[in-house]
Amino acid sequence: MKEPKDIKYHTSGQRRAIIFVNHGTPDAPSYFAVQRYLREFLSDPKVVKLPRCLWLPILYGFILPFRPFSSAVKYQRIWTADGSPFQLYHQSLTKHMSRLLNLLDDNQYIVRYAMRYGNPSLTDVIDSLSAEAVHSIDVLPLFPQYAESMTGSIFKKITETLSAWPYIPEFNIKLSYHDNHHYIDEIAKSIETYWQQAKQRNRLVISFHSLPQKTLKNGDPYYCLCQKTGRLIAEKLGLDKSEYDICYQSRFGREPWLQPYTQDVLLSLAENGHQEIDVVCPGFSMDCLETIDEVAYEFQELVEEQSTCQLNYIPCLNDSDAALRLYGHLLGFHSLTK
Repeated sequence: MKEPKDIKYHTSGQRRAIIFVNHGTPDAPSYFAVQRYLREFLSDPKVVKLPRCLWLPILYGFILPFRPFSSAVKYQRIWTADGSPFQLYHQSLTKHMSRLLNLLDDNQYIVRYAMRYGNPSLTDVIDSLSAEAVHSIDVLPLFPQYAESMTGSIFKKITETLSAWPYIPEFNIKLSYHDNHHYIDEIAKSIETYWQQAKQRNRLVISFHSLPQKTLKNGDPYYCLCQKTGRLIAEKLGLDKSEYDICYQSRFGREPWLQPYTQDVLLSLAENGHQEIDVVCPGFSMDCLETIDEVAYEFQELVEEQSTCQLNYIPCLNDSDAALRLYGHLLGFHSLTK
């Protein structure tokens, strides 16, 4: 008789699964791949809270037929010969973290990454663990600041997926680490390292992904968490309020979003005589369309059109030693190096 696939639900598994989760990326920089990605993303009720009877006609009638054209062009600008840089950073991070953890305890850790939208899908990654005899699953959303449309959506998808298992292993999720001192330290160190290499410190712009203003009014803590992160980074760097700005990028649609908008701050600084501006995006764990293209390319062009100011982008932690140290601390491992 063939052994049931799910027999390991009933064994005393000792393996610990760790899943890094991020927002997502299309499978290719093409119209149809971007359309599939946007359809999944913008169909999530956690992302767009309008009644479905109002939102779906707008989504399918106006957004999905047209927006993939312009978005595909942007993705083509950042795509590499090996694929999406966003995917490549996750693959590298997962590989190195797996190697380091299994050096501590051979073959006891399963390390994977998943995307909330796109591939590898969060549901598929979690379901792939069903035959691995895991006794616990640790989920680390790579969003330092909790938001319902990001971490909240991930939590909802995970619990829906696990609820279908006959046996649910111990489950832990890190909902926010916006003020964790390891996180603040690593971001500040990355900025200091950049300044040392550049041999100068410029006005620092701390840019976070924006959300509709109504999310704050409805009780989402995201804006407050971003403000605290920015303040703690500035304090760690010894900056006073005249030496940095906290602002918000990547707005979508016509309704008011969290402000000030990053492009407005950059233009104002340039118009007021700043010759160089340094931009860091501590809400992003991996460089992606919003950092590589929007900040380092589009915002740079915008500033150059209006002034002689130079915009310098400070990269995310990506798959660096700093990222491994940080995520190791957040997961309870305190001595990881690449």
